[in-house]
Amino acid sequence: MNKNKKRKNLTKIFFIILAFSLLGIVFSSPSKEYIKNEEFEIQISSPGIDLLDRGSAFSGISPLEVIPTVSNFTVWADIWNSGSDPSGDFNVSFRASDNGNISPSDTEIGKVTVSSINAGDNATISYTGIFPEITFVTFGQPIDYSFIIGFIVDVDDDVVEDNEPNNWGFLNYVGSDSVYVANKSDLRDRGPSYSGMSETTVAPGATAFSVFTDIENRGLKEAEGCNVSFYASLDTNITTSDYYLGYDALLPLSNGTFVDVSWAGTFPNITEGVYYIGWIIDVNDDVDEGHEGNNQAYILTQLIVKTPTVSGGIPGYEPLLIISMLSIVSVVYILNKRKKK
Repeated sequence: MNKNKKRKNLTKIFFIILAFSLLGIVFSSPSKEYIKNEEFEIQISSPGIDLLDRGSAFSGISPLEVIPTVSNFTVWADIWNSGSDPSGDFNVSFRASDNGNISPSDTEIGKVTVSSINAGDNATISYTGIFPEITFVTFGQPIDYSFIIGFIVDVDDDVVEDNEPNNWGFLNYVGSDSVYVANKSDLRDRGPSYSGMSETTVAPGATAFSVFTDIENRGLKEAEGCNVSFYASLDTNITTSDYYLGYDALLPLSNGTFVDVSWAGTFPNITEGVYYIGWIIDVNDDVDEGHEGNNQAYILTQLIVKTPTVSGGIPGYEPLLIISMLSIVSVVYILNKRKKK
């Protein structure tokens, strides 16, 4: 009996120890909630979306001197998604800053919408438009100044990113490649609808000829007085090496206004041929302009320079005219002869 009791007691002890061991395993195992938290922590440690500038080798600007509200301006850059998820659509804003710190307070040049960029991919963006009037400068800085051009990626916060502070980039830097915003005048031809000439065929050294056009000042300042010279050219590249016709003096011209200029005289004795009649504004570079490359223009219709052809008789006179003159002389002679009789 004692032996059986001992065996029963040992069996109870064994099962008690086994029960506590199993309970220890259960309580030492991670809960489902803990597993979920572990998985969540691993997931957020890997960036989902991160949009940033690809670098200066993939960006640029043109031109480096502009007149606000006048000059065409182009900017381009590459945006890279270094994250693991597609970005979704977003906007990029190009800005002009006078202190190199690109921010939403800087003057906006333009904005473009970028389609979603896949993870690890990049997209080239660009904007072309009229350079705007500068609306913000650092206190004490003039508008007529060199500006840094930059951009803000996802400017409207459409994309939730893991790294928001790297959403800006530079397209140029302080130095020789800064954009100079020029407060200057800008003289140019007003267009083909406002120019013309009196003849389409002339005899060299003989025909009276005139040419006219409108000149406008699109800049921000009044243009000083200058000369507009007129030329006959064998091509559309009007230069001072072409045949000179004459000039007109242009008085100081206020910004936003235009004036008519013209020349009239005997067409010069030049080689026969077909010519373009054109002109050069500010031919002597008297005016400091924001754009110097738009000072040439020409009339689309070409001018024929040709000596009248004469078949026999006195050079320069038509045969019918000579016959008519001889007939008149003959009639006068006969009438006078009859009177004498």
